[in-house]
Amino acid sequence: MANSYNTVTVTSAATLVKAANSWRAGITLYNVGTATVYVGTDSSVTSSTGMPVAQGGAYDFNGWEGYRGDIYAITASSTADLRYLEWTQ
Repeated sequence: MANSYNTVTVTSAATLVKAANSWRAGITLYNVGTATVYVGTDSSVTSSTGMPVAQGGAYDFNGWEGYRGDIYAITASSTADLRYLEWTQ
């Protein structure tokens, strides 16, 4: 598998950032938007339950014991520009 990176526009509806990947070794998310993004592992993520990633902040799934499932994000309101870099085994 090849490493991948992209930009995802996150809205106030749960947005799939990166689908599950059985070859994932790690993934980093970086918020270049103006709104806080809340990250979770399924589409039920909300701004009350997700892990917050503030503007200019990053979040690594690297320490999740090889988490390879879906990654979702949401904003409380408005939109945000979220970037990811995923590397594979």
